[in-house]
Amino acid sequence: INAAFALLGGTLTGVGTFTTDGAFAWSGGYMTGGGAAVVSPGVVMTISGTSSKYLSRVLEIQGSADYTGSNLTFGATENAPGTIHTVAGGVFNAIGEGDFGITWGAAHAIRNEGTFTRSGAGTTTVNSGITFNSSGTVDVQAGTLELSGGGTDSGTLLGPGTIEFSGGTHKLDGVTGTANIRITNDTVQATGGGLDIS
Repeated sequence: INAAFALLGGTLTGVGTFTTDGAFAWSGGYMTGGGAAVVSPGVVMTISGTSSKYLSRVLEIQGSADYTGSNLTFGATENAPGTIHTVAGGVFNAIGEGDFGITWGAAHAIRNEGTFTRSGAGTTTVNSGITFNSSGTVDVQAGTLELSGGGTDSGTLLGPGTIEFSGGTHKLDGVTGTANIRITNDTVQATGGGLDIS
């Protein structure tokens, strides 16, 4: 689609790839099916509002996405995984206290090969049942990014904010950066290159 696209309710589904080359606004409704929704390079996606937004599809960020709302929920239906995949060169911005929740369990994941930022006061939580895997940059500019579902990291963790490991098992391999690290109820394994935070 070469024009602006808005998903305000209803369902975007199917096994094919839906690509938008114009502004993409998601404020309610469902993304399901075995395909992908792709935000092209240079395009800005906004995920806003308080209405529920259900993800059981791959959402691929090649451009940028600003999550300013709340109620972004993985697992629209049973055994239907949702994935947010930020590719190299892409940016996902979690702005404020909108969490990443779950209704139905499946192999839900946030995959970051680009840049994942967290800004604003308070805490953004990636809830149990959603793994957080990053080989790119995680930049917590303010507040706390709480990871409750385990995962892996082999990239860069930047502060001055805090990354809290609060559930599951998280493996760190060759991680560097400046973020404040807090472990509250998690198993953190330093493997291979381990962790070097200064």
